[in-house]
Amino acid sequence: MIINFLIIIQENMKVYNAFLMPFDSLKSKYPDNANMLKVGEAVSNWKDNTEEYQKIQGILIDVKTLMSINVRQEMKEIEKLAKLIEN
Repeated sequence: MIINFLIIIQENMKVYNAFLMPFDSLKSKYPDNANMLKVGEAVSNWKDNTEEYQKIQGILIDVKTLMSINVRQEMKEIEKLAKLIEN
């Protein structure tokens, strides 16, 4: 039962591309003082860009936040970043 469930999840997984750019949220010029911001999306001119992975999401992420997510494995912050990339 568990194996079937994992296979279903893996078959429905989507692949996304994101370009993570460091910034200092304390010196940010953005009004909301967020530690993660989606700033745009880039597409190529040699592909049809119909697949999600062909669209590259531009994400600003505070350097200290990125380091703490990695070191402490903060799942809420990791999920927040994933949702930002997905939307």
